[in-house]
Amino acid sequence: SAKTAATMALSSGAISGISQALITGIQTKDFDQTVKAAALKASEGFMWGAITGAVAGGVSEAFKAKTAAASSGVIKDIPSPRESELFALEQYGGSEQVTYLAGQEVPWGTAGGTRPDVVRQIGNQLEAIEVKNYDLQNNVGGLCSELKRQISQRFTDLPPDSLQRIALDVRGRGYTAEIIENAQNAIWSTLSEVYPNIPIDILV
Repeated sequence: SAKTAATMALSSGAISGISQALITGIQTKDFDQTVKAAALKASEGFMWGAITGAVAGGVSEAFKAKTAAASSGVIKDIPSPRESELFALEQYGGSEQVTYLAGQEVPWGTAGGTRPDVVRQIGNQLEAIEVKNYDLQNNVGGLCSELKRQISQRFTDLPPDSLQRIALDVRGRGYTAEIIENAQNAIWSTLSEVYPNIPIDILV
């Protein structure tokens, strides 16, 4: 940014000064007035050139930094919640958005029912998979509260002896192993009286 600012300031100052010197010289034919006009306009041109150059240079360098980070894998796209659901469906198979109420499958959207993101058969048992795409650094509390509500309701509404599982989509987040482990422990602690040791998969 500084380099661009200096370059543009010098070029802008020179252009402004020379232009004004020519105009003043033609109008007054006075050498002293010509020099003063050139100096004044050159200084103004330098100032605005520096401001413009700093902005242009800063934007340019920021873009270069982002591009370099993206190409090195530091910055990645974070999937939308819907993309996370579809990705989980591909990984686990089964069906999505099936509605259950009072232990029975019911028409989609039935009031009061529960609708897991993915369901599949594990032997003779149904397994309901809840897919979450949350900020594990800043919103683990919200994630745990929502999971407790959903997992608890499904004990009532899923068929008897159904299994449950949680899938955390962390793609594009750049989390450390410690952040993920802390989130898992928080979920297990919250659900310890609802569904002890519920399986938690990490989608990467």
